[in-house]
Amino acid sequence: MAEHMYWLSHLFNPFFIATLALHEVALDFWWIWIFAFTDQNQLAIKILRYKTIINIFVGFGFAFLAYLYKEHGEPGLSKSL
Repeated sequence: MAEHMYWLSHLFNPFFIATLALHEVALDFWWIWIFAFTDQNQLAIKILRYKTIINIFVGFGFAFLAYLYKEHGEPGLSKSL
């Protein structure tokens, strides 16, 4: 059980989530680039644009949380421990 909690703590770590979201942004730009030059499916380009904007906010939001996490430690724990 402790091992599962260890991996879950890594999955919900703000650094990990920020990294995933910002990698997702890079993939979105790649797909927009492909669709724009092949002049395919304009609806897909619109969806990817909105998805990219959302991922940017999620990525930088979690990056900010990761910064707070690093500076102030884990929430709920006293630094004196």
